[in-house]
Amino acid sequence: MMNKGITSNRPKGFLRFLFRLPLWLYRVKLGWLLGKRFLMLTHIGRKSGQPRQVVLEVVHHDTDMNAYFVAAGWRYKADWFRNIQENPTIQITTKKSLLPRSD
Repeated sequence: MMNKGITSNRPKGFLRFLFRLPLWLYRVKLGWLLGKRFLMLTHIGRKSGQPRQVVLEVVHHDTDMNAYFVAAGWRYKADWFRNIQENPTIQITTKKSLLPRSD
């Protein structure tokens, strides 16, 4: 029987390249090409202690609270999610701004 839940298989090869392409766009200052639909989250790795980055899809942006709601492909098992649970100091980069956060 096939498990229809969350998969632990990470993308490999060309598919991994496609998933990481938005990250490279942000790194070369072309994140604006992705519009308001994406943001780059910089966080600290829970094991390495090193800065890590991920580009996430913005589901909703509450401008009054300046809060972003994002989609998580692996839900609570996503590395970025587990990392910010361990260390909530983050930096959010959007097409227009750089927002440091430490909640």
